[in-house]
Amino acid sequence: TRSNFPAAADGHVAGGDVHFLLFLDRREAEDASGADAALAKAREAYVEASNKVPEAAAPWERLGRCAEWAGKPEEAAKNYAEALARDPGSGA
Repeated sequence: TRSNFPAAADGHVAGGDVHFLLFLDRREAEDASGADAALAKAREAYVEASNKVPEAAAPWERLGRCAEWAGKPEEAAKNYAEALARDPGSGA
């Protein structure tokens, strides 16, 4: 069962999610520099989460998503594979 207290990676994943949503917003507003900065910050948060809790799948899935949006399909595939290795039922 999951505790009511967030895992060590949860805060970084949530922070990354905020930056990822900002990326999508900036991209829609055609603000390329703002979108690039937000995506970089999201990626940094997900990397931090993957370092804090290496067994967690969520940061790797999110890193895959960032790589996809950045036009890096090979990196995305690698990150999704890392997520699936940690949680085969996640469908990443």
